[in-house]
Amino acid sequence: MHAAFALAVALAAAASPAAAQVCKKDLLVDDFAKTQTAVIANETRQVDLLGGDYGAVGVGWKVDTAKKAMVLTSLNGTSNFWFAKFDAGACFDLTGYSAIDFDLVGPAGSDMQFTLTQKLPDCSERAPDGSDSAYLALSKYAKMDGTKKHVSLPLADFAKNINGSNYDFIHLKDFTPVNLGPTGAVFEMSNLVLKGGCGVPGTGTNTGTAPSATGGSPAPTGSGSSPQPTQPGQKNGGVRAAAGGMLGAVVAAVVAAVL
Repeated sequence: MHAAFALAVALAAAASPAAAQVCKKDLLVDDFAKTQTAVIANETRQVDLLGGDYGAVGVGWKVDTAKKAMVLTSLNGTSNFWFAKFDAGACFDLTGYSAIDFDLVGPAGSDMQFTLTQKLPDCSERAPDGSDSAYLALSKYAKMDGTKKHVSLPLADFAKNINGSNYDFIHLKDFTPVNLGPTGAVFEMSNLVLKGGCGVPGTGTNTGTAPSATGGSPAPTGSGSSPQPTQPGQKNGGVRAAAGGMLGAVVAAVVAAVL
């Protein structure tokens, strides 16, 4: 009896949804200790340690290797953005990560928002308008006062896009700070890291909102007109359902054998 029970427990654990989860360690995106370039889309661009490129509209940016920081200067505090891609193809799978972390210095009273843009499931182009994640205000996570602050943005807080549907974490296009302000504000970002975790991010607190009237979504990073991609929550739900069915079958078989 005891041996059969132990077997049931072991098989149940193997068949549980947790076994299907993907867990990843922390991943350093950039420590800004050096500058490097790569040819992407037939252009030589400055890239991070993962090979993804940087870019901006309305924001001046440069890597200060002495400070080991990305220095961002707001040139237009009412509508601007800077972006970082996490791979050269701009179609990064965030499954198995939990947050985007970095240290940030900004002047007192300054603020910005953060959003995640996404690609279509075949990674060919940006997903249709409205697929950007919720926009999260920096001030909800850290108050700028001229000293270095640690900022941690839980991926779960990006769980809904601006249309209220699930954000597709499997096909990230880029990480995009937007509406850096006020005009003239200078920010220093350092130690940009993807924090490890397990599984696809959940629904989170979703404290973000749609973009403000003065700061639309970062259109220059591309657009598309194809249908919305399948959401990771739906894929994961199928895995959970299948695992649950397998678990029930295993337990039933073991109980029958014992009896």
